[in-house]
Amino acid sequence: MERETGLEPATTCLEGRDSTTELLPQKRAYFTPKTHALSKGGTCFGKNPNTITALAAGYELFAAAEAKSPRTIENVTSSLAHFEKFLIAHGLPDDTTEIDHHHIQAFILYLRQKKRFSTHPFTSPQPGTLSPYTVSCYLRAIRSFWSWLSDEGIIEQNPFVFYSMPASDY
Repeated sequence: MERETGLEPATTCLEGRDSTTELLPQKRAYFTPKTHALSKGGTCFGKNPNTITALAAGYELFAAAEAKSPRTIENVTSSLAHFEKFLIAHGLPDDTTEIDHHHIQAFILYLRQKKRFSTHPFTSPQPGTLSPYTVSCYLRAIRSFWSWLSDEGIIEQNPFVFYSMPASDY
C-alpha cells in the first residue's frame, strides 16, 4: 500500500535515470547539473536545454545550496535576464554552448552606451550612460553564472577566460 505524501518525481523524463533529485513537491520543476547532462538529447527542458533561461534555475538551486544570499541570487538572475534580452533583440544565440567572448564584448558595448534608468519601471530615463561600476556589476554576476556552467561541465570553454573584466570606478 502506497502512502499518500503529495510528492511525485520532479519530471517524468527523469525516471530511471541516475539523479540526485528524488521526490519533490508537485508542480515544481527542479534542475540539477547531473540531470541536465543526462537529458541533453531529450526534451525535459523544452526545445533547448542549454538556454540561459533553462539553466538559470539550476544556478539558483546551486547558489541557494551554497548559502549565497537571496539578493546575490537575484542580482545574478536579473543580470542574466538582461543579457538574454540583449542576445535575443540582436539576433544572437541564447544557447550557452554557442555564446563566446565576442557576444560578451558586444554586451559590454551595449551597457556602456545604455542610458541611465532607460528600462526602470518607476524612474524616467536620465541623461548619461550607465556608470562603469554598474557595467562591472552586470558582468561579475554573469561571469559567476558562466563559471558555474564551466565547473559543472555544461559548457566546454568559459568565454570569460578570454576577456578580462573592465575597470570600474569605485
